[in-house]
Amino acid sequence: MKLAEALSIRADLQRKAIQLKERILRNAKIQVGEKPAEDPNELLLDLGKVSKELVILVNKINRTNTTIKFDSENTLADILSERDQLASLRDLHRELAKQATVTQDRYKKLEIKFVPAVDVRSIQKMADGFSKQFRELDVKIQALNWTEDLLD
Repeated sequence: MKLAEALSIRADLQRKAIQLKERILRNAKIQVGEKPAEDPNELLLDLGKVSKELVILVNKINRTNTTIKFDSENTLADILSERDQLASLRDLHRELAKQATVTQDRYKKLEIKFVPAVDVRSIQKMADGFSKQFRELDVKIQALNWTEDLLD
C-alpha cells in the first residue's frame, strides 16, 4: 500500500470515529420506556475497533514518515513539521490582517475611532508568501506520498 492510500484511509477512519462519537452521544439518554435509535453500547464497541485500527495505521504512517528521506538532510517527518509551521504562520498572518482591517461606522465624533496597529498590506503579503511556500511544499509531499510504500 502506498503512503498516500494509508493517509486516505486514516482520514476515513478519523471521520468514522467522529461520527460514532456523535451517534453515541445522541443515544446516550432516552425517555423512560423508550428505546434508543441505536444501541450506544454497540456503538462503543464499534468505536473501540475503529480506534484500534486507527492507532495501528497511524503508527505505520509515523514509522514510514521518519524513515523516508525527503532530501539529503531531512526526513518526511521533518518536512511535515515545517509544513505545519508554515500553515500556522499563514493562519496567524491572515487572522492578524483580518482583525487589523478597520471597518466601522461612526455616527458621532465622540465615538471611539480605531486604527490598525500593523501595516495590513505587508501582513497580508507575508500571509500570501507563507501560503505559497505551504502549497509548494505540500505538492512535493503529496508527490512523495504516492511513490513511497507504507512500512509495517
